[in-house]
Amino acid sequence: MKDSGKWAVVFTVLNIILIVTCVVLLLGRDRKAPVISFSENDLIYYSGIDNEKLLQGVAAMDAKNGDVSDRIVVEKIVQNKNEDRAVVYYAVTDLDGNVAKASRVFGAVNESTGNAMKDIGMAGFDGDMDEALSNETEGMTPEIGGNEEMQENVGDMQGEEGEDTQAESSPSMSPSPSASPTPDAEERRRKEQEEADRQAEEEQRQQEEARRKAEEEAAKAGNPKIILKNTTVNTTTGQLPAWIDVIGSFQDDKDGYESLFKNLKASKYDVNAKGDHAVTLTTTDSDGNVSDPVSVTVHVK
Repeated sequence: MKDSGKWAVVFTVLNIILIVTCVVLLLGRDRKAPVISFSENDLIYYSGIDNEKLLQGVAAMDAKNGDVSDRIVVEKIVQNKNEDRAVVYYAVTDLDGNVAKASRVFGAVNESTGNAMKDIGMAGFDGDMDEALSNETEGMTPEIGGNEEMQENVGDMQGEEGEDTQAESSPSMSPSPSASPTPDAEERRRKEQEEADRQAEEEQRQQEEARRKAEEEAAKAGNPKIILKNTTVNTTTGQLPAWIDVIGSFQDDKDGYESLFKNLKASKYDVNAKGDHAVTLTTTDSDGNVSDPVSVTVHVK
């Protein structure tokens, strides 16, 4: 009898140690995702652009692992061909599996222009492709004003009226206004960026939720399970019920019926009070995993 009591104490201590160890490991795990940041990049997106160019100016820092910029990937690209915009989605994972996502909006050229520029590069274009695209898209409004030959003709026709008349007749040439984003375009781009950020945050939230549920399911997979054959058991005042009358079997990946029945625990109730009492039952396996509670009714006569 003394030996069995000693072993019970040993098993209880081991279970406590295992539970504490699991809690410490779980609480100590890094659950904070890295942070993605962007520096200024005037890149013009075109079909077939190298991902290395899209990754320029993108960095990621993690509270535990430090600089994880080398783990950033381009997840997907969504191009709005009607508005010459492309949204590039980035993702990065730290060494603990925490995922962060972010996105940014680039100006874009249509597919035909992009393919043409790509063909130029393949034919031996030595300049910078992005700079060429930037120059290609800047100042696309037609120039305003006549040419020098027309101005000279006007001067000849009015030469007899004197230099003053010629000076007055010569049209003043002003440079064409440079193409600059309108307030509406800037507002549209800002809204696109906000929407892209919102979608990236939502995707990250869903992934975090899925991972949390997976961890919970994995943790429960090793827990024992109590299977009832009845939900009511009768007893008399001052006597504990015969739990064997309500428990049909146990399920566990390691321990058997005898061990799990021995570790059975019931919630407290007044054994001297007649009537029906709601009681919950749990059991613990040798690895310290606790079953989900099951409810039974104890009828005290």
